[in-house]
Amino acid sequence: MLRSAVFALSALATLVSSKPLPEYEEVVQKLKTRQSTAPPGGQQDGDFTFYQMPSKISGICDLCLGPDGALWGVQQLINQIMRLDPETGEVEEFPIPFSPGIGNITIPGLNGAFGGLIQDRLALSCAIRPGADGKIYNTNGARNQLVQFDPATREFKLFQAPVSPLGNLFPFNDIFTDDGGMWMTQTTANLLQYFDYEAQDFTITVQIPTPLALPLGVFVTSDGGVYGCEVLGNKIFEYKRDTGEVVEYNVPVPLTAPAVNRAERDGFMYFSGFVGNSLGRINLQTKEIEIFPTGEPAAFGSVTAGPSADGDVWMSFFTTTNGLFRFNREEEGTVERFPGLFTSSRSPFRLAQPLTNIPILGPILGNIPPYLSISVEYGPGDAVWFGSFTRNAVGRLQL
Repeated sequence: MLRSAVFALSALATLVSSKPLPEYEEVVQKLKTRQSTAPPGGQQDGDFTFYQMPSKISGICDLCLGPDGALWGVQQLINQIMRLDPETGEVEEFPIPFSPGIGNITIPGLNGAFGGLIQDRLALSCAIRPGADGKIYNTNGARNQLVQFDPATREFKLFQAPVSPLGNLFPFNDIFTDDGGMWMTQTTANLLQYFDYEAQDFTITVQIPTPLALPLGVFVTSDGGVYGCEVLGNKIFEYKRDTGEVVEYNVPVPLTAPAVNRAERDGFMYFSGFVGNSLGRINLQTKEIEIFPTGEPAAFGSVTAGPSADGDVWMSFFTTTNGLFRFNREEEGTVERFPGLFTSSRSPFRLAQPLTNIPILGPILGNIPPYLSISVEYGPGDAVWFGSFTRNAVGRLQL
């Protein structure tokens, strides 16, 4: 049963101080492969299945495989997190407590109250990742906080990031776990920080050397290395644990704008090229960086994920391309296009569906394609999951 696997993972999470991260990842990998077919409740078109979000215009911004084996996501436009059960297809939504962004203060009733009539649409939370302590973490957008959610108790805790409450005014920052804590970037403050699980506090804050670099993505490699992306600096940075130094590596192609780095394969770490419409990678030994253009005009590479069981690395697109970039071991890139059920002007998932019968305005709304498919995640199951702002839905591609 999935629940027994969840309990095993929870027990492992309590021992993170004595267990290396690869063992935690091994358990997560087993959870990924348990679900080989799409859960019920979605609409299917070929290998794709789509699941509507209960809240309107929720803005799915990021997805992750949770420590309980479910798919978790953060809804940027209403400041909620959601859980999609991989066995039943049920979608649950959890409003993040409203906070003024000063300290760890929360004000009850200002997000999700009265059946969702009151919503917090100003925080713009995006990144969500599982913690090695068995909890779910997400960033609280422009309020520059780390949000902790306990899947067992369904309780939230908010932690204000130190230095400046204005450190994440560009709210698409990122987080990633290691054995003992969660790494987090501050985009406009130009910082990398570390939240310690045992201390329940931020214990490391380091400045990115390049001014105004806009550090976004952060990732922990299998050997414990900490790497990140500088969107405006056009560099990859590495945090040296032994010295506390941040070393930067120039991306050889100008205006690549590396954004998010969440995939590692065969000694390489992969990252998205936002402005460059490309997939990039850095050799973790030599630090050489290579860029692979997608061939998709103005698509804006968004998030990387994988590798999937077949070894492929995946990347989502921010605009224009309604599909996912797939990069195999032979270094060949293809695009898995979304089907008509999701892309057509008569799609049941089209934006503002009740308004599409209004003259003039209706056809305009109906023809807005499923752009802003920012997120991509491998698992649960042997499947790639993604979200769409303009379809207010999560999609699943069975591999």
